[in-house]
Amino acid sequence: RLDDDSYVVGGAVRDLLLGRDPSDADIACIDPLAAARSIRDKVIRLGDAEHLSAYRIVENGHIYDFAALLDRDIDADLARRDFTMNAMAVHLGSGQLLDPHRGQRDLDARLVRMVQPSNFDDDPLRVLKGVRMAVRFDFAIEDSTLEAMRERAPRIVDIAAERVTYELSVILGAGKVRRALALLQSTGLAEPLG
Repeated sequence: RLDDDSYVVGGAVRDLLLGRDPSDADIACIDPLAAARSIRDKVIRLGDAEHLSAYRIVENGHIYDFAALLDRDIDADLARRDFTMNAMAVHLGSGQLLDPHRGQRDLDARLVRMVQPSNFDDDPLRVLKGVRMAVRFDFAIEDSTLEAMRERAPRIVDIAAERVTYELSVILGAGKVRRALALLQSTGLAEPLG
């Protein structure tokens, strides 16, 4: 069941604020399996026994991923996200927009801005994801974010090849190859990616 601590988080909120129809939604809640099963009996488990990441349901052509609310606290959950545009949530009970990192401001300014540099250390693929966000939405990368990305770019070689390949295929498939290559160069990703 969806409880009082259930939130739509991340990209779906961003896309709605940009006037786009999200094809999927991430829901952060206390009991993700129960929440997913409250909508559909057939639930897809994502991850493995040690690293369960979420439960997925597919409903009317849309994908919904239910994950545990980090530390059972939406503020802690949003603080661990990659970019401010992805660190917003909508409380499912009240419909209230939560935007503690001013992601809406950055959407309006057309900026990719990190939540905090250490979040890149949690998953170095986020550096490449920042390039994807800039290319996809035709946004600039904020200066301190760009610097933090440059510092961590060499760690991209530590990421599984299939994850890197997916991000690159989305970046280069966006039809903005010149801009993509310039951003890969300016972020310092071009050299370690070869």
